[in-house]
Amino acid sequence: LLLNFFQNIFLMSIRQNMILNIKLLCTLYFKNVRKPDYIPIRISDKEYPDTSKRTNMKERIYLQYAQLSQKIRERLITRNVEIYCKEHFIEPFEGNGSLGYTESRPHKAVIYLKDEGIEFSFIHEVGHAVTRYLLNEGKDLDKLLQEQRKLKLEPYYAKSMSEWAAEILRVLVKSPKELKEKAPRSYLFLMRQVLNVY
Repeated sequence: LLLNFFQNIFLMSIRQNMILNIKLLCTLYFKNVRKPDYIPIRISDKEYPDTSKRTNMKERIYLQYAQLSQKIRERLITRNVEIYCKEHFIEPFEGNGSLGYTESRPHKAVIYLKDEGIEFSFIHEVGHAVTRYLLNEGKDLDKLLQEQRKLKLEPYYAKSMSEWAAEILRVLVKSPKELKEKAPRSYLFLMRQVLNVY
């Protein structure tokens, strides 16, 4: 009975991942985006001994990466980003239920992701990696955070400029038209300060 229970949970997890991948593939197809065969970012998945799981995780990261614009990809390379797939995070991230987090230094950013967080956290964590060290907390924050209600984002993302910038980058990737219409200051901030598009 116990073995049966765990098999059912495992199968449900596989089905959920398949459904998410199918949805993402459909989205990429209709946006005319193709999954790259290679991405110029180091991805470490050594913590997972199961080869098929590691392959699946990399495929899903590649699918997320495929959604990024060329400017964001260039910024990832400039920031010397690395990605680590982890089964468990350090505290406080493990204890608070995080699915991903990013550590940044001036010339390097490291993104940590859990298997179940790839689809939900990858682009947000990319946002942290590419926007850190470009933010002026006092000057920019008040003006940009006024747009939070229009985008109907969780209040958590309005708690700091770092969270705001990461989340609006996710919105830019997923729905650029919505960001431009509902949060024009945030849109311009990303275009000018992060992606150097004028």
